[in-house]
Amino acid sequence: TAQDVAPGDNEPKKATELLAEVTGIFNEHVNIISGSKEHEPLDLFGTMEEYIESIGDDAAEIGPDAPYPIYQRLWGSFSPGDMSVYCARPKGSKSTFLMNMLEQCMEQDPDVACLMLDTELETKRVQRRMVASMTGVNEFDLRTGIWRDNPSIAKKVREAWPKARAFTARISHIYAGGMTTPQMLSICRRWHHKHVLNTGKKALICLDYIKLGSVDLDNMGAMKDYQAVGKRVDQFKQLATELQCHVLTAAQTNRSNEGRDVSTRRSDGASIGLSDFISQYASQIFLLEKLTDDQIALVGSMDYTHTLTCVYARNLGPEGAAPMVQYKDERGKPRWTDNYVFYGIKNFRVEEKTDFRSVVSRSQSVATAVQAAKPKTEELL
Repeated sequence: TAQDVAPGDNEPKKATELLAEVTGIFNEHVNIISGSKEHEPLDLFGTMEEYIESIGDDAAEIGPDAPYPIYQRLWGSFSPGDMSVYCARPKGSKSTFLMNMLEQCMEQDPDVACLMLDTELETKRVQRRMVASMTGVNEFDLRTGIWRDNPSIAKKVREAWPKARAFTARISHIYAGGMTTPQMLSICRRWHHKHVLNTGKKALICLDYIKLGSVDLDNMGAMKDYQAVGKRVDQFKQLATELQCHVLTAAQTNRSNEGRDVSTRRSDGASIGLSDFISQYASQIFLLEKLTDDQIALVGSMDYTHTLTCVYARNLGPEGAAPMVQYKDERGKPRWTDNYVFYGIKNFRVEEKTDFRSVVSRSQSVATAVQAAKPKTEELL
């Protein structure tokens, strides 16, 4: 009130002084009413012991483990408040990789709740892909309904129904094509309030994938496309912090790595398309790439189809800081690279195979064994 601002003071005050007093009184009353200390600085060392000693008491604060053992060793679990981005070329298995991670996270941990915002595929398409992954049945047979005409295929499909019923209410999916970012964020908050809040569950939110649709382009105004992409990424990163969940998403790479062999491929942010803000805001950036001819020759198996390389990481697993891997290229020249993981992706199913360090170690062991098995020149003479 006026009396609060200037009790018994008849001298006129400057507008700036009056505004400062009014603002101070307003903020004081707002803080009393809300009781919120969210934006108050914390004593960094004063609360350190209590926090560190309490880690592990609440599993939801740690986040779900990655569903792949080598991935977990190198890059750790899906920490709450963070965002992981998986980058690949168009039709490069981004959606398959994300969907399999959600499915396998759910399978290995009953306390994981998942939400998928899909800008590409409707729910029915995803359901067909998941059944194909679970059963090994071709998605074409499921899409056309001819699976019922073959008794052996029908048996495989129907054997999946008990598993599907057991996972009811574990993964929520919504087609988000044409939605604005605020609409998607609202869906996430409502889902979290209904399925996660006060349940002790670990939450994973998946956005498939980062792009600008016609609705975004129509509402950009003076904003550039790369700025709009950055804004969307930043808002989802803030959502991860707000809800204390982990956000998984995907983005497209540019053409800079196409046609290159493993020794000349870029394994940095230069191949990430759309916006450099993706690299700035995300906690972890991965490149999901199809094997090159020289990689296929190195691993000696057609079951290996893709590699996953970590480009940027805020968090690492227990082996994430291991030394770089030394190997020799096709010309025998020594090279070094960060370790990466091989995956086999077939019929919408993802299987982790091995890592590059193990492949190089095995290759060197074979070469040493072959060399040792060769008869010595003196013996021949």
